[in-house]
Amino acid sequence: MRTSARRLARPAAAWLFAAAVHAGGAELGPDASPAAWLEAMDNAFRSLDYDGTFTYYAANQAQEITAGRTTPGANLSISSFSASYRSDASLAIFRIVHKVVDGVERERVEHLNSPWSRAILRTGDEVTSILQPGDDLLALEDAISPGPYARVFARRFESVGEHYEVAFAGRGRVAGRTAVALAVTPFDAHRFGYLLLLDEETALLLRSELRDAEGLSLEIFEFAELSIGASVAADLEPTAEGTTVRHLGAAAGAAAKDDSSWSARWVPPGFRLTGADVRRRPEDAKDVDTLVFSDGLAAFTVFIEAMPETGAGSVVSRRGATVALTHLAQGARRDHLVTVVGEVPVATARRVAAGIQQRL
Repeated sequence: MRTSARRLARPAAAWLFAAAVHAGGAELGPDASPAAWLEAMDNAFRSLDYDGTFTYYAANQAQEITAGRTTPGANLSISSFSASYRSDASLAIFRIVHKVVDGVERERVEHLNSPWSRAILRTGDEVTSILQPGDDLLALEDAISPGPYARVFARRFESVGEHYEVAFAGRGRVAGRTAVALAVTPFDAHRFGYLLLLDEETALLLRSELRDAEGLSLEIFEFAELSIGASVAADLEPTAEGTTVRHLGAAAGAAAKDDSSWSARWVPPGFRLTGADVRRRPEDAKDVDTLVFSDGLAAFTVFIEAMPETGAGSVVSRRGATVALTHLAQGARRDHLVTVVGEVPVATARRVAAGIQQRL
């Protein structure tokens, strides 16, 4: 993948710009580097007022292998097992309104084609999801960040230099606006790559493709309609009421104190522990240890809980770029169920899960 990114960079030089571009409050001249465009994109997300409708495509896969409903201490090599596999795709439509009010970012994202009314509100770093009773996202609130908001809008691209190559990849047109294309290519197989199309005038991200090592698009975000600047007058308040779920996370890539009773023998190079705590599940009052790792761009969370009395099967599922994988681990006193959820390839998640160990 690194070779193809360099190959794309050469013809791109032919069309680089005759005039400076005012992007996200910064002037980008004709010799601006791909890294400068990424920085301008981050600034544009946070400094501009914009109102738009975007689509979000995710390729989904799920596989479950149940070995005799595995119970604590069971032999996983037993011959009695069943397996199921499912592959599909989903397409969602959202509206986003973003404004800077008295120096504070405020944002409203609403799901327009869901069976349930969903909204995500952001004020500064605090994110609140408003979900309806019965919505399956309520069951996932502690496992994954809220939808494409976190996949795209909360993503930071400042730390790509050590683990990704960034190169110009031509031009495009999205929502009637001319765009600059950037290829963000990982240096190893433990991360996904990106193709980003940035508004030529403001550097706002217009389209994002998240791709695996074979070039398959796992997630695609793309604006269909977009207004930028003084014309944005939409309300920031949600149009529906429901159950509120608040999310307040640490900055991506920030190191955390490692005082958990569990540790990872292996994580991909560049990933650091950014969070560790113990959560209590309200439905059964059981404790779940959590470890959060990030390289500043991608992130994954490890959940460790005592093996359920009914046992558990081995599950691998992927919703877009987010993989969820379970692994059976032996603890000091009893077996545990390890679940890895995050934006890494399945093979990487499996290796992380297999290396989770309890500290003595």
